[in-house]
Amino acid sequence: MKKRQRAMTRQTVDIYKWIGERIREFRMTRGGTGISQDELAEAIETTANTISRWETATYKPSVLDLEKLAGFFGVPVMLFSPKSSPPHRSARCSLRLVVCMRRISKK
Repeated sequence: MKKRQRAMTRQTVDIYKWIGERIREFRMTRGGTGISQDELAEAIETTANTISRWETATYKPSVLDLEKLAGFFGVPVMLFSPKSSPPHRSARCSLRLVVCMRRISKK
């Protein structure tokens, strides 16, 4: 495999790892105490095994899956994109930002 292909493959894996971390962060901070993979799976009509595999980047969520997750968590789909915020930002900070932006837009 060529160097460029390896770099692209590694970058793709990193993107799905980042998405998985966001899913886990949103799930663990839901309602202040978090929810289980089973509860999230039931809410978006999938399995807990699938949630687990998304969080570990074993499976890749589709755009439709990300839309369901965003709808459930009440956040824009773009928050699952690495370009939307730096990877070191916690989901809690991102959620606070969304809440603040909603308050400002209502004024």
